[in-house]
Amino acid sequence: MLNKPLNSSVDSQSNTTPDDLIEVGRVLNAYGLNGSIKVQAFSPTADTLLTSKRWWLVSLASPNFVFYKVKSAKSHSGSIVVTFDPGLDRNQAEALKGQRIWVSRADFPQTEQDEYYWVDLIGCDVFTDTLEPSPVGSITTKMGVVDEVLDHAAHAILSVRQQMQDAQGQWVDMLDTKGHVITTLIPFVAAHVTAVDIKARTIHTNWSLDF
Repeated sequence: MLNKPLNSSVDSQSNTTPDDLIEVGRVLNAYGLNGSIKVQAFSPTADTLLTSKRWWLVSLASPNFVFYKVKSAKSHSGSIVVTFDPGLDRNQAEALKGQRIWVSRADFPQTEQDEYYWVDLIGCDVFTDTLEPSPVGSITTKMGVVDEVLDHAAHAILSVRQQMQDAQGQWVDMLDTKGHVITTLIPFVAAHVTAVDIKARTIHTNWSLDF
């Protein structure tokens, strides 16, 4: 999708929208008199907002993404204060209130070992490894697919759509008697998530379907 510049802060050299944009926050309001804005990060993406120099903003009134180059971003009282390059005036900054902020997945900071971005977990196939008192040792069964990652006070929680194979061998969602998709919630902690392979799009767990 081609961007349509709405003000002087749009970079004319960045005329295309990347295919890997992720929504990471929203504009709360203008900040100060120099055209800065105050931003709320969608947990846990604050580091991305602090480090990325390329943002795309979109309002509810328009489907078009607009590119902004970030000059500076710093944490301030639970939010983030941002200045664009070139800068905005106070009226232009106020006009951005409520707009959603998107960043290219390629611009996300590198994760440490055993750290994962929630967006990378969504869509992964989840397998449960069940220990059996037999020579087999354990049985691996596909539980379903990660549909959502929920924010819990102590840790993240995987919301997994339970799936089964139909007569044609295709994986389909399991439904309850009312036709609702059956989901399982799994704490995303080492005690229950035994392996994560982002490249293979797989997650292994010892969590039981009975929970």
